[in-house]
Amino acid sequence: MARLVFWLCFHFLLRDGNDLERRPEASSGVSVKKIGLSVVISVGVAITMYILTLIVPTGLMPWQEMSGVTAPFATAMTRIGFPFLGTLLLFAACLGVIGVYNSVFFGATRLLYSLGEYGLIPKKFTKLHRKYKTPTTAIFFVSAIAVIVLFVGQSLFIPLVNVAAVSYIILWGSTLFSVIRLRSKYPDLPRSVKMPGGKPMMIYGSIVSIALLLTMLIPISPAALNWPSEYILLIVLLGLGIVLYFFRDKSMSETERSELILGSLHGKKED
Repeated sequence: MARLVFWLCFHFLLRDGNDLERRPEASSGVSVKKIGLSVVISVGVAITMYILTLIVPTGLMPWQEMSGVTAPFATAMTRIGFPFLGTLLLFAACLGVIGVYNSVFFGATRLLYSLGEYGLIPKKFTKLHRKYKTPTTAIFFVSAIAVIVLFVGQSLFIPLVNVAAVSYIILWGSTLFSVIRLRSKYPDLPRSVKMPGGKPMMIYGSIVSIALLLTMLIPISPAALNWPSEYILLIVLLGLGIVLYFFRDKSMSETERSELILGSLHGKKED
């Protein structure tokens, strides 16, 4: 049940990529509006594909038989007499995993770099490679964690996936609450992207995020994290974030940090 909640969150929270694309956009010269539109289209395509991956196998074999199968698409193709297509689908799935890892790795390292640049974590994360201009410290940090998880196996990987769902929910909810507050307090600020559905959609999303968070944190909930291992892992990861924040670049003032994060909006906010 917890994994089901994670996938529901994942489908609708792919919008987080909009935040991670700020740096590539700055160097490519593409307008924010076009990037926002591309993210919306990408999310729509991804949701459509996820729906199809749930519907198509059920038309090829009874869903009761798929409940205990790890590769339903490949198994369904083999059952109807196309084992080659089943193998081909498995190969495509492996390529898909590599693609997802590549995009997540890129996003995670650039996010750490941005946090370091904004003075929210140690400044060492802003160190760039002399030749390639890539965030060296962030890449080593993320790579070390990835290697550890690789050797630990499913005993840690599955709890990490479940805890990641909580992180996505918090990220989504905090973003919505921030947008609601910003648009309520500063309604006249220029905005290049309109919020689909307006304020009602923001409020609805906030309520959904709170509900999803409670379903995963309340122990008696069917979708709750496993007690006590996943709760301990959640506390450890929160502790890691607190430690990184404690050793942040304290030479940067709050005013400087606000100017870096808000950019041109900072002056208008003060007005």
